[in-house]
Amino acid sequence: MKICYISEFAKPYSIGGVETILDQEARYMRDKGHELVLICFSSLNSRFKLNIEKDDIFNRRYIINRDPKIDLRNKIKKFLNLIYSYLNFRDLIMINTILKSENPDIIHLHYIRNLLLRRYLFSKDNIIYSSHDYSFICPRGGLLRRKGKICEKPHIVCLLWQWLSGIKRCKRIIAVSNFVKNMLIKYGINSHYVYSIPNFIDDDPLSYDGEKKISGDIKFILLYVGRLQKQKGVHLLVELIKMFKQEDKVELWIVGDGEEIENLQCAAGADSRIRFWGRIKKEKLSWFYNNANLLLLPSICPETFGLVIVEAMDHGLPVIAFRVGAVTELVENGKNGFIVDIGDIEGMKSKIDLLRSDVKLYELMSSLNYIRAKSFSKDNHCHMLEKIYHLVSASKKTR
Repeated sequence: MKICYISEFAKPYSIGGVETILDQEARYMRDKGHELVLICFSSLNSRFKLNIEKDDIFNRRYIINRDPKIDLRNKIKKFLNLIYSYLNFRDLIMINTILKSENPDIIHLHYIRNLLLRRYLFSKDNIIYSSHDYSFICPRGGLLRRKGKICEKPHIVCLLWQWLSGIKRCKRIIAVSNFVKNMLIKYGINSHYVYSIPNFIDDDPLSYDGEKKISGDIKFILLYVGRLQKQKGVHLLVELIKMFKQEDKVELWIVGDGEEIENLQCAAGADSRIRFWGRIKKEKLSWFYNNANLLLLPSICPETFGLVIVEAMDHGLPVIAFRVGAVTELVENGKNGFIVDIGDIEGMKSKIDLLRSDVKLYELMSSLNYIRAKSFSKDNHCHMLEKIYHLVSASKKTR
């Protein structure tokens, strides 16, 4: 079977959640003997040039080079660049040419910003789309309105956005959680077209193999891993840590980068209990999970899945998160962590204090999380995905 993956982002040109999932899926399918092709984008080389390469995963890797980076501080250039990225025909023509040449059995789309290109791809009978975010139904991509409130129903602009992208044309959509599946259905997608296949974590040789222990004599480390954006709510964690006394021996470790880094550092000031580690390579994240005591997820936008939650669970970390999106599918309140209302940092602090004082509860949650994380395996995910591939391939051959 020939599978063509298409994604705006792919390793090694960028590293993130989408890139990691695509990379691991492709490695699995390669080991199963499938022929793999990748179409991705890069701005590392000269503009408008198409590079064709081969590596140990993909038989052919088509790299479409975008324009060199522009000065996004110029508002006019930023606006024009945004319009171009959503509505340019050049990408559509180039990808159409590649697909005609390759004639793949499966086209697996992970992420594309271009609305016209999405509309074209969604009309294909052999397309499968993995919905990693809400960009298929929300122009902002996070289901948040201007004042930070969660969007409950689509605005007329959102409906126009959906029509432009042609999402309703796609007959096979992979939702990474039941929450995303329900949102798709709520926004008018036929439920028969949506498959729920949760994301996964790769086997980590450095994950802990036992129970985490805590003691009042040593520091209690609170960990955040992710992008530093307003909708991720990291600023609330800075407020949270200031609620603890110095003698409480509580520290906050912030792993990640993003546009909010300067604002967060300014808010943290000279507080030595707040440590910014920057962006850490995935293979080095285990050290942070192993040395932390608790994962905090303060997102104020609906999470589509929450991969860092499962990664933390695999290292025996209890989790405290806001009640939003798919988080409640991973964290059972009072069993393997705690769920508190959005923005309730006092409630979050009370749960932290509870886990610090109740060693048995902490160790029970730690043990349960380690066991549960094993169900989110690459083999389970890719086995379900391969079934869909065979279904699509069989239907293509009968036409």
